[in-house]
Amino acid sequence: MVTVRLISNKFFFLSAVIIAVVARYPMERGLRTDFLQRRVIDARRAELQARIARLGTEVEASVAQVRRQAADLVASRAGIVAAADAERHRIGRAAPHRAQTCTTAHLPRHRQHTASTPGAGRVGPPAGSLGGPAREGGRRP
Repeated sequence: MVTVRLISNKFFFLSAVIIAVVARYPMERGLRTDFLQRRVIDARRAELQARIARLGTEVEASVAQVRRQAADLVASRAGIVAAADAERHRIGRAAPHRAQTCTTAHLPRHRQHTASTPGAGRVGPPAGSLGGPAREGGRRP
């Protein structure tokens, strides 16, 4: 009977070991998968943090460039406005002088023309023009 007990004890231990291996395998596989996934996640997280830092510096550089361009644009606009104002003032100062010289230069000819032409001093359209009184029947041509 001792041999029967020994065989049954060995069978019991062997079946316990097999059951333990079968039960432990999914748990071990889950732990290994979890470990590998954590490594991948950590690597991707580090990659993303590096990309975020790089994008942050690129955004700061772009913002600085846009600010420089805006400042250049404001300065350019101010220069254009100042140049236009200076030209306007120059033309404004020169206009009365030119108008006076033009008026005095044409004045003698204008006086001669008005003296020789009857009705030249009159304001309005000439008597026979379309803008004059209506013809017979009240219709215009």
